[in-house]
Amino acid sequence: MRWVSTRNRVGSVEHKLEMPEAPDLDAAYVAFWRRILGDAIAQVDQLGWWTIAFQLSPRESPDEGEGKLKAGFWNASNHWCAHPNSYVLPSEAFVVLDQGQGDAQRHRELLTLYLEHYGRLREAAAVKPVPSLFRKARALRPLKVVAAVLDGWLDLRIGQPQTGPLPEYDRNLLAGDPAEMRGFRGGLCDGEWLALLHAVSGALIRFTPEHFETIECMVRAEGNRLFYQIGCPDFPDEGTTEPGQDVHQAMSRLVAHKIKNGEPFVGMRFVVQIQSDGTARTHAETLN
Repeated sequence: MRWVSTRNRVGSVEHKLEMPEAPDLDAAYVAFWRRILGDAIAQVDQLGWWTIAFQLSPRESPDEGEGKLKAGFWNASNHWCAHPNSYVLPSEAFVVLDQGQGDAQRHRELLTLYLEHYGRLREAAAVKPVPSLFRKARALRPLKVVAAVLDGWLDLRIGQPQTGPLPEYDRNLLAGDPAEMRGFRGGLCDGEWLALLHAVSGALIRFTPEHFETIECMVRAEGNRLFYQIGCPDFPDEGTTEPGQDVHQAMSRLVAHKIKNGEPFVGMRFVVQIQSDGTARTHAETLN
């Protein structure tokens, strides 16, 4: 295994753990923890971290490349840190092929994969020297670890016997009970759409730097995942492809609303303009 560091298309540093053809994935998880925690300790003043956030993006079609486990740092406001580093672990083990099995079964298979590998991450966190690195990091400031599931984030509670509770949608999905993503109440209602749009706008304003007077966000759907490009035309070097927790949750509810009402979702573009009195105007359009 070896680390390769590059810059992605928005200029953020990306650290990729490359593995041999027959990798020991559990050993890779230990190496993943060691790099992330080592950087957290070494760069505590520059990063301002309070949380490590994991996201698993599996391969969903035969034409796609390897699935990836990604990690990054959030600050105390649950925004991505101002000087972001992202960590990427690609693996052929991250795969759930879409075979037209229906949304509920498909989501259940995705969630099962997520929980399997988040469980292995928790186990790797108990392997030396990872526990001592956690102690060093937490001596500097509190450190939480979360992982993305289908309708929110799971508190991994590293070092404790169990994780935190799953969001209601994910919990019901596993139990085979009727499940709806939070915020969706059904019915085609202009008021509901405006409320969801307002939630996306507010989340984008809270997530982006204060000097962004115009916020542009493009979101596209590929399989069951959303991919983002967020930035400001006046500050082209400060964009990101990694949304914060609030942005992703607000966007997921808006997308669920459109799909539930029979509208296909390929992608949308949002432009939020901050006015001189502090209010915001939001324009949204569907991408082809």
